[in-house]
Amino acid sequence: MTENQFIVAGYLGSKPELRQLPSGTDVANARLAQSYMLLGKNEERTNWFNLTFYGKLAHVAMQFEKGDNIHITAFLEHREWETKAGGKRNTYEVVVKKCHRIASAGAQSRGGEEDNLGPDSSIAQGTEGVIARSQTDDGWVV
Repeated sequence: MTENQFIVAGYLGSKPELRQLPSGTDVANARLAQSYMLLGKNEERTNWFNLTFYGKLAHVAMQFEKGDNIHITAFLEHREWETKAGGKRNTYEVVVKKCHRIASAGAQSRGGEEDNLGPDSSIAQGTEGVIARSQTDDGWVV
């Protein structure tokens, strides 16, 4: 079976929140904003992704701050649930496998100074690096 893979870089919309599942597994959740330009229209759009970090990566995520520019490698997991009113709901969750801080929000406000978890230091093993912006065949810049 082939695992899906999702790679994205963006900015954290808030500091990750840490909690513990009933099983005892640590989990952190955060939201990531990823902006892109529509070519020929001078229009910027933003996607928001719900990130989930399990186990040791949950503690790595707690080192991130709101506004940090991060790069993740993850997979998408479909989740379904039932509301209290009995309605069916579903979502896709971005389950992070690898992460890397490109730049901290604090370093950006200090004029680009790197912190101890800057672009040259991987805080989670296996980080692949930063995604370059490129144009797709249908006119999107990602």
